[in-house]
Amino acid sequence: MEKKSNSGTLKDVSLEEKENGISEVQEIRMSNDIDFLLEKVVGGGGRAQWIILICQVAIMIASGLPTLIHIFAAFEPSHRCYVSYCDQNSSANTIHTHFTQFALPKEYASSEIFKEDETFDPCQMYERTDESTDTCTPTSFNHSSILKCNKWVYDTKEFTETLTSKSNLICDDEWKRRLLGTLLMLGLLIGSIIGGRVGDRFGRKITILWSHLILAPIVMFAGFSPSYPIYALLRFISATCQPIMWISG
Repeated sequence: MEKKSNSGTLKDVSLEEKENGISEVQEIRMSNDIDFLLEKVVGGGGRAQWIILICQVAIMIASGLPTLIHIFAAFEPSHRCYVSYCDQNSSANTIHTHFTQFALPKEYASSEIFKEDETFDPCQMYERTDESTDTCTPTSFNHSSILKCNKWVYDTKEFTETLTSKSNLICDDEWKRRLLGTLLMLGLLIGSIIGGRVGDRFGRKITILWSHLILAPIVMFAGFSPSYPIYALLRFISATCQPIMWISG
C-alpha cells in the first residue's frame, strides 16, 4: 500500500512538473514569437521608423496650431464709437483723444477679468444736439441722451485688422466672437467621438491623409473668408479634423 501511495505521489509530482514544463515552454515560445514579430514583421528602430516619427512630430505640431490661431485671428482690440465730425476733423483716428472726455459716457466696466477697463464706454456715445451738426465741442452733445454705436474706431497698434474688427464682433455682437470658442470645443468633441470609427472604417493612413487635405486649405484661407458665418463653419470643420488626425496618428 505504501508503494502504491508513493508511486501515486511521484506520478502526481511528475505530472505537475510536466505541466509546469509545458507552460514554461509555451511562455518561451510566446516570447520568441513576440520577438520574431517585432524584429521581422514590425521592424526595429531603423531609418524608416525615424522618418515616420519625425513626420508625425511635424504633423502633430502643425495640427495643433489651428487650436491657437483663434487667439490671434479673433483678437479684440481696444475700440470706441466713431464720433462724426470729431473723427472727421481729427488728423488720426486714435482711441484716446480729447473729445472722448465729452462725447462718450464714462460709466463702464469690462466684463472680462483680464481686460483693462477703459476710461469711456466703447459701445455707446452721447447724442448730438439738434443745434450742432458740424462742430466738436462739449456743447455739441446732449449728455442726458445716450445712443448705441453703429460705427467704431479700433486700436491698430498690435494688429492692423482682425476678424473682430473686420466683422465688428463687439458690444451687442460680442457673443459671435465667443461662439467661435464654443464651436472649437464642439468640433474637438465630435472629432474625438468619430475619429476612431473613421480610422477603423477607412484605414489610418487614408484618414490622416484626408484630414490634412481638408485642414490645410481651411487654415490657410479661412482668414480670407468673406463673412462671419463662413469663417465659423470653417472653424468648426477644422476643429473636427484635428482629433481625427491625433487618434489615427
